[in-house]
Amino acid sequence: MGHATDHDDERLQTIEQVKQFLEGSEALEFGGVSIEERYHWIDTVLVRFRYYWLKRAEKGVIRRYIEKVRGYSRAQVSRLIGEYNRRGRLRKAQYKRHQFPGRYTPSDIALLARTDELHGYLSGAATKKIREREWGIYGPLEFENISRISIAHKCCPLIQSAPKSTLS
Repeated sequence: MGHATDHDDERLQTIEQVKQFLEGSEALEFGGVSIEERYHWIDTVLVRFRYYWLKRAEKGVIRRYIEKVRGYSRAQVSRLIGEYNRRGRLRKAQYKRHQFPGRYTPSDIALLARTDELHGYLSGAATKKIREREWGIYGPLEFENISRISIAHKCCPLIQSAPKSTLS
């Protein structure tokens, strides 16, 4: 496989030159290139050849060119070009992991750990009863949230996530 740089690519300015390149070259390899750099290169190619205004056959030439140079599959190139057509540019989407809102605050976790510690790490059912009674009879507001915690939550996950400094 040969190596290519973006500078080498700039010599191709017409569809005819790209066709000749596709007919006469072996597959290229871009080593150590980030996804952002790949997307930037594809974006540059699409702009340079005014992809949106090309005829169908010419678009196919540009697609094959991108596939060959970047090593993307036909489906990947179609997806990227579709994104370019929708947004007018090609940029890597920022990943944002979905997180459910936290039900228990760090102070709830510390309070639960402290309660467990004071009562000698009783069973889940016994600790739940203690929490319900503390909140129902004595009424400290800080116990309201953890009084509703399930026995399953009482066991390891919340205690393990408590900072060690809050347990003492």
